[in-house]
Amino acid sequence: MKKCFPFVILFCCACLYTEAQTFLAETVDQSLVHHVSSSLRAGSCSSPDGAMNIGAISSINDPGCYSVNSSLGGGSVSVTYCFTLTAPSGSNEGMDFATFYSSDCSGVTWTNAVMYNYPSCTVLTNPAPLDVFNPGEFTPSGSYVFCYTMTKSGGPCTLSTFCPYYEVFSVMPIEITSIDAFEMSQYNEVHWSTSSELNNAWQVLEKSSNGFDQWTEVGRVEGSVNSQRVREYQLEDHSPYTSTFYRIKSIDLDGKIQYSDIVNLIRKKATQFAIEIMPNPFNDVLHISRIDLGGEVNIQISDMEGKIIFKEQINTNANLPNNKIEIFTENYLSGMYILVVQNEKQTVIKKVVRL
Repeated sequence: MKKCFPFVILFCCACLYTEAQTFLAETVDQSLVHHVSSSLRAGSCSSPDGAMNIGAISSINDPGCYSVNSSLGGGSVSVTYCFTLTAPSGSNEGMDFATFYSSDCSGVTWTNAVMYNYPSCTVLTNPAPLDVFNPGEFTPSGSYVFCYTMTKSGGPCTLSTFCPYYEVFSVMPIEITSIDAFEMSQYNEVHWSTSSELNNAWQVLEKSSNGFDQWTEVGRVEGSVNSQRVREYQLEDHSPYTSTFYRIKSIDLDGKIQYSDIVNLIRKKATQFAIEIMPNPFNDVLHISRIDLGGEVNIQISDMEGKIIFKEQINTNANLPNNKIEIFTENYLSGMYILVVQNEKQTVIKKVVRL
């Protein structure tokens, strides 16, 4: 007995006579096997021999097996068999075809694998290799006929039983092969690549300050519906933490989510606040300018006893007049104050004096 199909072998496809004797000695429960005409066939889509089994077969006693008992003459002889099947329903599922058989023939090869749409019998695009159909190469839950030809050489022999089947395999919506983060002068740059994408809607770059939770989106790129080649991507993070963890969240068309590995980048030189405080000392107005960090910034002024005199959150993405914030201080007493400017990355503390 052998499982054999182009490029797929369970046992040696060259049927050695010593092996064949052992195989043929196995008791076959004829109530479990189907029967195909013992005459030589020239099978076709329009006259299939039966239904193909789903799932691997390891014994000629399996209900998915067919009793053939075809006597094949000497020399090169070919026999073609065709079977109906229903494709798997998952959009990310593929089919891997094979057959398990018993024979005392030598020089056996399985060739000319073709899958047809059924019942129209139009040829489906042949895969490569011929025994594997990847997701996207067929219609989920579609009806098909799969045909293949057995050719043998050598002397007269008998093809006793064979069991055609296919196994279902799943492909993840995206296969991310690498992810790397690089420190630039004012931002981080994240690169990643994929070797395959299936029904992929979005690839989302996320970051976290600890690598465990509080993941936020940095940006996203549109994915590919069906790609079997290497694709490379990159996004920039203009508000990195001193230590930033990154990952890619892949979202497929069905809303299913898959995450990449996590990469950590520690900046050697933290970006500093680009701010100016003027005048200092000040009178009735304190100007804070050059606030160009982007995002939310908290500003706080407290006296030397720790009492908070002023507190406000500013969105620096908004159009600030002359990129400047004015704080009116006419009611402040003369003396020294502590000014704190803070965003999610770092804090700047300055001493200011009211005249």
